[in-house]
Formats: sequence, structure tokens, C-alpha cells
Amino acid sequence: LAAIAVLAVAFAVFAAIPAVADDSDAASAERITAEKFLELANEGKIVLDKDYILTGTVKITSDLEIDLAGHTVTGDVSSGSLFLVKPGESNTSVDFIISNGSLVGTRTAGNDWYTVVDGDAYSVTTGEADESGNITYTYNTVKGNTITLNNVNVDSESYGVGVSGEYLRATVTENSSGKETSHTDVTNPVRNMAWTDALITLTINGGTISGGNGAAAVATNGMFGGELITINKAILKSEEGAAIYAPSNAHWTIDGCTIEGVSGIDVRAGEVTVKNSTIKYNGPSGGQDKDQHDGPLDFGVGISVLTPTGYS
Repeated sequence: LAAIAVLAVAFAVFAAIPAVADDSDAASAERITAEKFLELANEGKIVLDKDYILTGTVKITSDLEIDLAGHTVTGDVSSGSLFLVKPGESNTSVDFIISNGSLVGTRTAGNDWYTVVDGDAYSVTTGEADESGNITYTYNTVKGNTITLNNVNVDSESYGVGVSGEYLRATVTENSSGKETSHTDVTNPVRNMAWTDALITLTINGGTISGGNGAAAVATNGMFGGELITINKAILKSEEGAAIYAPSNAHWTIDGCTIEGVSGIDVRAGEVTVKNSTIKYNGPSGGQDKDQHDGPLDFGVGISVLTPTGYS
């Protein structure tokens, strides 16, 4: 079920959302692979001295702090996230902090939707292929992962920031073509746990987070649960959809924020508390039909609260 508390929230209808400016100078930015970017770390910290254009996804599987130092990191999120935080092979939790700068995610091709900053609370164990080429993947949930953004501007042509806790599948079996043939569900899903048992915590302090092409600025995934999300004094925008998409069994606290989109907040499950904030919405962008698995709605309302089947 979904629940929402709204405290001291102003609603407004507005005409358009200006894009977040990209202050980086592409001509002077250094191109770098994701692997080489991680090699910049010294004792678990990276301090940038220039802008970078990334190739590939920076996979963060151990504690890391990045000080952007006023610089911009740009990358294509058509086929993968810019930064992906998840437990490593040892299944230990990860703390990731990124501060003081800008992240830009472009989207040049593809039908998949990735985020600029993505966090998972699980690792995947790949089994041996059987005689028919079927492979079973086992999902291992790890508690205590954290992602913190301090004064970071995110300008994305897809989703801005997203986190996923426990996958509702325990195992998934795929054939040699990569198509799912069977799965098993978790026996005690995280939706029955207390919020103190959050598997992944996302904290956003300040900054402007923008989602593009109908994607949300901040989102979870309806096939997951157990996320704890706190957003303080930030601006959250979506170009053609809801600025916040909340389909999972997550606990959200949004305080002192400005929320702008075709719709403000799309809630499907979990608990959402909004206080001391302003929601600005500009109505349906194109009146698309949406089904229960089709991403953020564009109802043109400040807050929508739905409980369709298929979500945690």
C-alpha cells in the first residue's frame, strides 16, 4: 500500500521547465574510461582538477568519496548508468559520497532507461550453464549501503538518481538467448520489514536534479523495496513526466524542496512525507496511455497516489 503525508506544501501550475545549464567546456574536458577514472582515487577519495567525459559506467563496489570541486563529469546513459554503486564480490556494503559539482547524462540511442547515479543493494551470483545453455542467477541482498549527494547538479536525458533495495526475485533462470524462462521469489520480502532495516539509503542535500524524456529526477523500481530516501533543500525536475517516481516499498522524506514536472510526485507504494516544499506542475505533456509497468505517470497533478498490482 502507499501512504503519503503532506506538511506545509505549496502547489502551483506553471508553464515550462527551463533546462539545467551545462557550464562545462566540452572542448577542454578530458576523455577518460570508467576504469581510468577509478584509478584517480587516493585512499578512497577522488578530487577533480578538471572536467571529464566518461566512457562506460564507473562501477563502485567499495567505499569512495568524490569531490567534483566545481567540475563537471559527462557521459552517455543510453546503455548504462554514469555511476553504479553496488556491493562487490565479498557482499560488503558500500558508502558513496559525491559533492560540489555537476553530472550530465546524455542519451543518444536505445530503448533502455538508465540513471546518472544508480545504487543497488544486491550482488548477483552467476551459475554454470546447464546442457541446454540455461543459466541461473542468484540475487544476494546486502544491508547498509549509502549514497550521498551534497550540492550536486544532475542534468539527465534519462533518469537522474535512482536506488534499488531487495529484488523481489531470489533467482532468475535465462536461456542461451538471455530470455527469462523461470524465476523464484524471495520468501520474506523486505516490504514486511521495519524501515530501520533499510537496505540502501539515499541522501540528497541541495543541488538541482533533472530527468529528461519523461523520466523522473529521483526514482525507485517497483520490483524492489527497502530503500530509505531523504532529500533536503533540492530542486527536482522532470521535463515530460513526474519529478519523483515512487513505485517501490521505500520510505521517503522530502523537506524544503522545489518539485517541478508535468506531475509532481507519482506514488505507487511505500511511505512518502513531504514538508516545507513547493510542487509546480504543468499538466499532461501528451496524454500517453500508461500501464502498471510503464514508468512515471503524466497526469498533470501535484501528487498522485495509486496502488496497482505488480508493485512492491
